[in-house]
Amino acid sequence: MKINFLILLLIASIALNVVFVVKNKSTKDSNAQKTQKAIRINHSELLIKDMPNLSTKQKENLRKIVKEFKIKLSEYKNKILAKRIDIIDELANPDFDIDTLRKDTEALNEIENGLNLYFVESLGKISMIMNSEQRIKLLLKFSKYWFFLKGKK
Repeated sequence: MKINFLILLLIASIALNVVFVVKNKSTKDSNAQKTQKAIRINHSELLIKDMPNLSTKQKENLRKIVKEFKIKLSEYKNKILAKRIDIIDELANPDFDIDTLRKDTEALNEIENGLNLYFVESLGKISMIMNSEQRIKLLLKFSKYWFFLKGKK
């Protein structure tokens, strides 16, 4: 009985946190939504424009790689979201099975690992079409995001 009460309390807490985050995020997003949308739309073009001395062929290859990455990224995001929903559904069950949660979490980790490997593989493809100077500038640019250094000096 005590465990059921704790599970209900955990689920209620999670639900309240989700509502709070969604409500708080929607007010923040309404002010910056247009700017964020413009950044998302033009992100791949900014990458290409910021690289020095790219040939037409290199730009074409970069666009192709980025397009393929965005498609695959969408697939990975859907898989990750589905697995997270499976985990939450299992937690909502009063008689949840810890082994099922462990398996779902391991599957989620495998999907996320696959995404990381695909990201690095895509960077490798991009790197292969560039000369040394372009490659170094690209890696410096991505390292700021990879190590969460954006905005830090």
